[in-house]
Amino acid sequence: MDSRLARRPLVLVDGAIPDAPFAGLEEAAEVVRFEGDAELERLIAERGIEVAGLGVQLTTAIDRELLARLPALEIVADYAVGYDNVDLAAAAERCVVVTHTPDVLTEATADLTWALILAVARRVLEGDRIARSGKWAGWHPRQLLGMELTGATLAILGMGRIGEAVARRGQAFGMRIVYWSRSPRPEIERELGARRLELDAALGVADVASIHLPLTEETRGLFDARRLATLKPGAILVNTARGPLVDEDALADALDGGRLMGAGLDVHGAGRSLAAGTIQGGHRDQRRCARGAAALTPRGRGRPGRHGCRMARGRPARARTDGGRDARSLLCGPAGADGRPVLRGRGA
Repeated sequence: MDSRLARRPLVLVDGAIPDAPFAGLEEAAEVVRFEGDAELERLIAERGIEVAGLGVQLTTAIDRELLARLPALEIVADYAVGYDNVDLAAAAERCVVVTHTPDVLTEATADLTWALILAVARRVLEGDRIARSGKWAGWHPRQLLGMELTGATLAILGMGRIGEAVARRGQAFGMRIVYWSRSPRPEIERELGARRLELDAALGVADVASIHLPLTEETRGLFDARRLATLKPGAILVNTARGPLVDEDALADALDGGRLMGAGLDVHGAGRSLAAGTIQGGHRDQRRCARGAAALTPRGRGRPGRHGCRMARGRPARARTDGGRDARSLLCGPAGADGRPVLRGRGA
């Protein structure tokens, strides 16, 4: 083997991440693709001491134990907006840069959030199932009565980029906007007429409550039985953030009991069979068990050509700042005399 090739740093990249953004990197490093965590584990077992970079999806846990097995690691490029799969404190202790991909899927996620809101409010999936079953007997004035969104109240739980985008769409539907967020957003309040409320107060006035929070130790299980009980009877809960934010057993109880009109879920945690999808609650004309009324919607929000390549160019996570450079420039130093990127080494 060429000795120069042997000295090139090793970068392991999830095979599902698009190829194009790594074309230049392959000139400076040995890039090895892996398919799934089992293959990643095999590569780490065989070549862990060589690994300088990881390109992973949100489903791959980068914890303290794994980081300790990668002594040469310089960067974890997380192909996701959230980065709760990475132990940021452990990475910082080892001077490992962590990047993620904020704002790439803001509009796509807001669109999907509204697809779920409309599907539940207008009972679209129930109507689709009735029509496909061949059992539709004709129009009835009380059949599939839904929620009129004009004039209803939309509560944004987490007024970040995605929450703001969802709120703007809500204004276009003529909804009143309230929100709960760590920091006030006076510019949004002025522009959209939004009101900032405490969490329980926002839930208490919401006809539609949409969750847009990161998953942290403080927010895990935040929407438990007590909090769900503060929602207005007949309200809709939408979660396109992280599944473990919601106590799914409590949500199933609220849906089964008919307290909530329904829930739109793009994410799920470890509750009892609440698969991601649109879930309708009980109604007078057609009572449903929530778990039996799930229509699966895979977690897919962007177009591979546009969003996929943008997502492969990350930004530093909040634990570190590196001048806003993308994942490739964090791993690579200035271009050499031949114009090719030069990978930084531990001794550089």
